[in-house]
Amino acid sequence: MAHGEPRRQPGGAHRLFAFLFIGLSLGLAIVSALTLAWPWSGVAVLLGWAMLAIAAIDLKTFIIPDALSLPAIPLGLLASGHWLDPSQPGLVDPAHVLGVLAGGLGFYGVRAAYGRLRAREGLGLGDVKLAAAAGAWTGWRGLIDVVLLASVTAIVIVALAGLLRPSKQLTITTAIPFGTFLAPAIWVVWMLDALRQTPNVW
Repeated sequence: MAHGEPRRQPGGAHRLFAFLFIGLSLGLAIVSALTLAWPWSGVAVLLGWAMLAIAAIDLKTFIIPDALSLPAIPLGLLASGHWLDPSQPGLVDPAHVLGVLAGGLGFYGVRAAYGRLRAREGLGLGDVKLAAAAGAWTGWRGLIDVVLLASVTAIVIVALAGLLRPSKQLTITTAIPFGTFLAPAIWVVWMLDALRQTPNVW
C-alpha cells in the first residue's frame, strides 16, 4: 500500500450489507402495509422478511437454511386456503399442492440430471426445498413466473458482475447462489397475485 493511501475498512462491506438488508426490510414492510389490507399485509411482511433472510444467507454462505425454507411450505399452503381468503372453499388450494410437487420434484429432477451429466452438484437440496416453498405460495402457475423471474434476474446480475469485474472470469462451473434470486422472486410473484385478488387499503 502506498504511503498516504487510506486503509481499507474490512468491516465496510459488512456494514453496507447490513444497512441494505435493513433498508429493504423496512421498504418491504412499508409497501405491504400501504398496498394490502390486513391480514394480507401481515402475511406479506412475514413472507418478505423470510425470503430476504434466505437471500442474504445464501449470498454469503451458499446455504439455504431449512429453518426458513421448510416451514414456508405448510405456511404457503395454509395461506392459499380459507384461513387467509374466506372466499376459498377449502383449507388448501389444490393448485398450490401441485405447486409444491412441481417445484420440489422439478428442481430435484434438474439436480439429479445435472449431477449425472456433469458428475458434480448443480443445484443444492436447499434450492429444491425453496422451489417447493415457491410452489406452496404461488401455485404451479405462479411457480413458472417465479423461476422465470429468478433466472432472468440471475443472468442479468451475473452478466453485470462480469462486466464490472472483468478480472474475475465467469465459467459454466462458477457457483451462483440461486436462492438469492429465487427467494425474492417468490415474494414478488405472491405479492402481485395478492394485489390482483384482494382489496387494497385505498
